[in-house]
Amino acid sequence: MLRIVSSCPCYSCAVPIRVAAIGVSHWHSLYDSAYLRHLAAMPDMRLVALQDSSAEIAAQRAAAASTYTISPPPGAPPPALNANAQAAIDAAYSMIGVPYQFAGSSPESGFDCSGLTMWAWAHAGVSLPHSSEMQYAVLPHVAQSDLQPGDLVFFYSPIHHVGIYVGGGQMIDAPQTGTVVQMRSVEWNVYVGAARP
Repeated sequence: MLRIVSSCPCYSCAVPIRVAAIGVSHWHSLYDSAYLRHLAAMPDMRLVALQDSSAEIAAQRAAAASTYTISPPPGAPPPALNANAQAAIDAAYSMIGVPYQFAGSSPESGFDCSGLTMWAWAHAGVSLPHSSEMQYAVLPHVAQSDLQPGDLVFFYSPIHHVGIYVGGGQMIDAPQTGTVVQMRSVEWNVYVGAARP
């Protein structure tokens, strides 16, 4: 069993590790060889024990996944009106459950809000800056009444949050530290505008 205490020893991903009765939970995939290499490269590893038992690993992975993994909600978002918007929505939807990471912009590192929108729209061939304020500044604005799936929705003044509108009053976003990419209701009370890549 792999048992790790405190937080990720790399100190750069800021992902908390929770030690539970069933073993270990962590937003990283603990049994992913890339993550184990990530840990092994750290000078201050806090690994207490490691037994390479594939049956035990499979059982713990299943238990941890059922307890701590956030799965995409049932049913995909409604279809977008154009292929580019659909590609961006599909990319964002595939990242549901990936942890929030300040300045993150990839599935491996995690995402912050603008990193997610930048990454998702890159799958549609659109290049965006890694800043919610800059994304709003460089894109054509859209009235709330004209929102379409794939549009970016922006929040707070000054702007410091963005999500991808998927229709039906829902968006996909990476909300804040300690959360994961998720599909949820648009926060209309702090909404300030929208833009269309």
